[in-house]
Amino acid sequence: MKLNENIRTLRLKQRLSQEKLGELLGVSGQAVSKWEQGITSPDVSLIPILAECFGVTIDSLFQGTPARKHPGYGSERNEWLAVYESSGRE
Repeated sequence: MKLNENIRTLRLKQRLSQEKLGELLGVSGQAVSKWEQGITSPDVSLIPILAECFGVTIDSLFQGTPARKHPGYGSERNEWLAVYESSGRE
């Protein structure tokens, strides 16, 4: 699996829209769409944040099936999402 496919798979598993993932990362939903299509790649500074958000290792973003870091990892993503949802932003 390639980086673009892993981003899409992990985003869908987290039940995030491209727009919501983009907001969590400070980019547009269109940027996320381009990553998933393989047109562009995320800025290198976003790779650790993506891994953290999805609760996987950086290496697994670039390899086959993404591996979880450990059970419960990625809970920060849930905290970020709760803050986002409570902000009332669309």
